Amino acid sequence: MHQAVRAARASERSWPDAEKLAELDGEAAQEIEKWRTEGVNRPEAALRIYRPLKKGNASKAIAAQHAARLLKSTPLTEAHIPAYLRRAFAHLCGEP
Repeated sequence: MHQAVRAARASERSWPDAEKLAELDGEAAQEIEKWRTEGVNRPEAALRIYRPLKKGNASKAIAAQHAARLLKSTPLTEAHIPAYLRRAFAHLCGEP
């Protein structure tokens, strides 16, 4: 999600090309790794990631578009999704 938020911030000015998006994604990944080595806990990392959305410094809608872009290239199986989300999706889709 950090990658999506960083890309959303950059997209406010103009839509980045593929090269710029790759650069932003790499920078966000490096920042996450830096936080890990510094011992930043998950709640603090979450605050750092979501703060631009909360403060209005990044568009939630644009961040969602970038999150969808990133998910397209992420292999995701049913086993990766928590049971409560699988039940929620089933309910939304009208499955028993």
